[in-house]
Amino acid sequence: MPTSLSSSLTVIACVSLATLSQVMAPTLALAQETPTPSSGTSATPANPENEASKDATQPGVDSASVVVDDEIDTEGHGLLGPIRVGAMVSGGIPALVHYSLESRLYRIAGLGVGFGGLGTKQSDIELKVSHWDIRARWFPFEGSLFLGAGYGASKYDATLKKTLELEAGGVKKKVPTTFKAEVERNELTPMLGWQWIFGPGFTMGLDFGWQVAMGSSSNLTISPEGLTPAEKALLEEQKDYKDNLKKVKDDFLDKYKGKGLPHVSLGFGWMI
Repeated sequence: MPTSLSSSLTVIACVSLATLSQVMAPTLALAQETPTPSSGTSATPANPENEASKDATQPGVDSASVVVDDEIDTEGHGLLGPIRVGAMVSGGIPALVHYSLESRLYRIAGLGVGFGGLGTKQSDIELKVSHWDIRARWFPFEGSLFLGAGYGASKYDATLKKTLELEAGGVKKKVPTTFKAEVERNELTPMLGWQWIFGPGFTMGLDFGWQVAMGSSSNLTISPEGLTPAEKALLEEQKDYKDNLKKVKDDFLDKYKGKGLPHVSLGFGWMI
């Protein structure tokens, strides 16, 4: 074979090999990057939950910051979340009727402010009661049981009307007489009770306590009608006069002026 022909074939072979290697290089590189599953082992698709759990356990990721909505504690929440407000109407002793605005804060505390009053009759004495107070409650178990205290003031008005007989100068007279007593006092009331909130907001409360008088004042006036000062002095010596005066003092003044009083209240209302 002539030398020129063999040299041409050699050049052609080298150019062909160079061109083939350039064409096959990307295919070979892709084949090396793609792992081939071994026999008996199948490829498993990625699981997002597994990936999330792996990420949460990786250094630099705070697992406590991963919050699941279902785990958020919303028990006892209302329209305003953990803060609930509403109104209640209660009845009991010594406050006959009590109207209040109530609140429940994060199931652990409660605040309230209220007022009330009503007229009633005890034996022959007409009694009127008016009062206001503020109350604080602590729910140690975040349930219905609470310990609390209230501070406020009350006013008690008692009126006894009688027709007494007066004999003066041999003449008997009928004398309409009004015995009127007033007591004003400041009170501190430690209490124990329960406050239940059902469903969307129906509320019921029951509490027991003891009202401690922190300071009190009283006033007593007696008003016989149509008597001169001399006749009034004679009336004060009559047995009926003394008996009725004692009744007002014993049944009202001595009871409400400075003594402690039991506190019992049952109420219903709504808290949003």
